[in-house]
Amino acid sequence: MHNRSVANTLNPLIGHDPRETLENLCVCLAHLGETFASHHEDPSIHFFAVSAAAALRYEAAQIEQRAA
Repeated sequence: MHNRSVANTLNPLIGHDPRETLENLCVCLAHLGETFASHHEDPSIHFFAVSAAAALRYEAAQIEQRAA
């Protein structure tokens, strides 16, 4: 897929740039983890999802620092 606008139309998690896409994924992952954890009464699900989101945010920040 060569056009970000088309990609965004097909998948709203894809942002205007890679950083926005990563942030969208982080937010989605954290909310899913919270929802699943409360539904299954298992806080470890939320912890795992938030940890994964934090890892994505960390790597996004590393990419930005290298680009600067």
